[in-house]
Amino acid sequence: MMVEGAGAAGLAALLSKTVTLPGKKILVPLTGGNIDINLVSRFIEHGLAAAGRYFVFHTRLTDRPGELMRMLAIITEMRINVIDVRYQRISNRLPIMQREETITLETRDRAQCEELLRRLRADGYTVEEAQTLE
Repeated sequence: MMVEGAGAAGLAALLSKTVTLPGKKILVPLTGGNIDINLVSRFIEHGLAAAGRYFVFHTRLTDRPGELMRMLAIITEMRINVIDVRYQRISNRLPIMQREETITLETRDRAQCEELLRRLRADGYTVEEAQTLE
């Protein structure tokens, strides 16, 4: 159930034993009228990321047709869902005819993330897991 904070106050009082009514039947209405669905979505995404279900990595590819598709074939073979692909072609850090890719995936667990990194590196890709800024 999804319940807003104020809508769960009665249940919280009962669970914490702040209110005790021995021998009484108690009805606690649970409401959710003020839930921000966008915020709930962020909580879910954060939980999935913390559980290793979202995986973001960076790589560099030669800027020619088919290079990204070749990498995606490995990801597809491992039955990993692609959520987002972003690339940068123009940068003073990149050699000519190279592009930088940031790929966001939905995986089963952390072990699948590690297996993907191993497979991509074995195929000659330079890949690094995205890090958070501190």
